[in-house]
Amino acid sequence: MKPGIQEKQKNPNIKQYGCYFLCVLRMAELHMKTELSQEDIDSTYDHAVSLGFMDKECYLLQPANLFNYVVQKQVYTTVRSVDVEPLQNQNNNGVWIICNKKPMYTHFTLHTPNGIFDPLPPERPGAEGYKPASFRVFE
Repeated sequence: MKPGIQEKQKNPNIKQYGCYFLCVLRMAELHMKTELSQEDIDSTYDHAVSLGFMDKECYLLQPANLFNYVVQKQVYTTVRSVDVEPLQNQNNNGVWIICNKKPMYTHFTLHTPNGIFDPLPPERPGAEGYKPASFRVFE
């Protein structure tokens, strides 16, 4: 999955609200060392909604269950404030999802030792002004 993939989605809910969903899928890709196809993304969306892991607008209710479903491995997720702990937390192999906020908006990005995966292209209007608010650790 390449950065900026969110704008290329045919499903309007993933296109508009899918940043957290796509970050979890990218993390699963890294774990499995394989790339998900567009059909995999669409199928996972349908299953995640039907199983109650998220709502139709990609609001993740059970992000660890979504990850578990894709990779077939049991993990747990915790949400931590960005000031509680440095982002280079050693317990999560250097991979975390950051919740970035600005007034009225929330956007998620995946951070790894090799860089940042942003499901939206950086040149999009309104990309600036986000500040890290918390991060999700999958352990």
